[in-house]
Amino acid sequence: MSADALSCVKHWLSDDELAKAECFHLELHRSRYIVGRAALRRVLADRLGCSPAAVRLSYGTNGKPMLEGGRGHVEFNLAHSGGDAVVALADGAAVGVDIEILRPIADVESLARLVFSDVELRELALAPDPGLAFLNGWTRKEA
Repeated sequence: MSADALSCVKHWLSDDELAKAECFHLELHRSRYIVGRAALRRVLADRLGCSPAAVRLSYGTNGKPMLEGGRGHVEFNLAHSGGDAVVALADGAAVGVDIEILRPIADVESLARLVFSDVELRELALAPDPGLAFLNGWTRKEA
């Protein structure tokens, strides 16, 4: 996204979102964060019938954003990885999404033992591509 386009959507973000954006050391990561939050606000604003800047978010105990006061009974989730992002919306039901860049994972079995159940570990052991199977299982857990 060009600097001009970025400045057009940056004003939609709240003060806390702008502060978080400034914490990114790399301009690429800062820009991706701003674009992701602006896209989320655009999607929510379209659903709520307001401007993206008027969307008010609060945060749960684990930092998950939610519409302040449960406005519109819309649940949402945002995930991003690299240059890709996904937004999910649901009316009155919890929703979760996650995406991951396909990449090699060193010692996938040790990592899996930290986060997978016994059933998931058995499935991973049978998988023809353990790295892909791990990422598939991980994204389901994260979502």
